[in-house]
Formats: sequence, C-alpha cells, structure tokens
Amino acid sequence: MVDAIEEYAFLSEWWSNSVLKVYMDEDDFDNYLGKEHTLAVLNHTYEIDWLILSSVMNNRDAIGTVRTYGKKSLQYYPVVGWTHYLSEGIFLCRSYDKDEKIIKEKAREYCDYPNPVTVFLCPEGTRYTKEKSVKSIEFAKSKNLPIFKHLLTIKTKGFTATLPNIRDKFGSILDITLAFDPNGVKPTMLSLLNGYSLTGHVYIKRYPMKDVPSDAEEAAKFLNDLFVQKDKLLESFFTTGSFFTLSNVQEIPPIEITNELKTVDVS
Repeated sequence: MVDAIEEYAFLSEWWSNSVLKVYMDEDDFDNYLGKEHTLAVLNHTYEIDWLILSSVMNNRDAIGTVRTYGKKSLQYYPVVGWTHYLSEGIFLCRSYDKDEKIIKEKAREYCDYPNPVTVFLCPEGTRYTKEKSVKSIEFAKSKNLPIFKHLLTIKTKGFTATLPNIRDKFGSILDITLAFDPNGVKPTMLSLLNGYSLTGHVYIKRYPMKDVPSDAEEAAKFLNDLFVQKDKLLESFFTTGSFFTLSNVQEIPPIEITNELKTVDVS
C-alpha cells in the first residue's frame, strides 16, 4: 500500500509540480519528523489535506509510516478508502462505546510496530464548510466551548481515548496546521489531476509526550487550546498570507519541499 500512497504524493510533487512550505523547528524536522511514533492532530479544511501531508512524509522517506483515523464508511470509497483500509487505518463508528474498543486495539497494534508510525487525527470529525461552521458555532455557544472562525468545534474523546494506549511508545504529539491561499488555485484533487500547481503552507509544532496531560479532562483542554491557537494561525494566514503576523506565534522560516528525484541503492 506504500506504492499506492506514493502515487498520490506523485500527483502533488511531480504531476502538478506543487510546492510545500513547512514551518517547523529545524531540529525537530531533522531529528523527529517521520523518525518516531507520533500522533498528529490537524485541521480538516481541504479534501486533499491527507495527500499533502503524505507528501511531507514522503520527503522524510517516511510515507510508509502514515496511518489515519476516519469514519467507517470511508473504507468503502473506491481507491482512496481502500488505500486507507489496507494501510491499517482506524475506522470509527461514531459510537463511543464501540470506538473506544477499536481505538484501543489499533493503538496496541501501532505500539507493536518496530518502525515509526505517524497517525493522523482530525478532531473536527468532518471537513470544514461555511454551512457546517454556522451549526458548529451554535453548538459551541450552547456548550460553552471555544468558538472558531476557521475551524469546527472539535471532538476530544477520540484523542483522550487514544492517549493512555500510546503514551509509553509514542514520543510526541504533532500539532499540524495546513493552509492554502484562498485566492489561489482551489486545493482539490481535480486541480492536482489537471496539473495545476499549488503552494501549501504547513505549520508543525512538536509536543513531547511527557508534556501532554495524562488526565482526560486536562488532555481535552490541551487539545482545545491547540485548536484555539490553530484558529489564530489560520486567521493570520488568510488575512496577511503569513501564519505569524497576527497570531503571536514566533515566526519560523519555511523549509521548502519540491519534487525530488530519489534513487534506491540495490547493491
């Protein structure tokens, strides 16, 4: 299934000649990204977010490490869903009693893998749209939850159910924020298939697992706080073209990822 995922990465890296700008501490990028067991939480704003992040991992020679959370119906989608299924992703029923067991079993499997695993989790649970945002804001107000402008209210149970089962083996949590210029080419699969070049901006912050709360309520707050900051990063980007201008997050120079010719040593 690594070959199939690499073919998706080919769409962005070669077919469309797209560029990714990754904003991450250089030491963390060199020493940890793709080199440890990690749980990555990200915004679900685009239909190709998983593909773009797979390209980032491909650059680190770690595309085979990628696993994803998804709704159960995803595994039946032709090609894309089948790829995630055969890559041993976590497929949830949206019933916590059932999902807790699924998460526990899969997390144990991942912890047994001798090679690094990067598990992508989108706590929003569904892709952002303006229509969904209206309902999300209403719900957040009724539950006294953080109100987001560019994100949907997150579901924390999947995150808090995962943590106890991975804490001893996973080295970190990655907070990933992905954005494209809203006035540029639409970041869709069709755009990539048509060969339109995109420029994706990816902010990645690494949190060592020892710094992540073990108490479920505190862990839920930790995740909500990440998304409060993520919303500020997106507001800054969509307003100024930079994650950092308005977010009060320290600026990091981008690491640019373009297509690379890779060779395999068969000697």
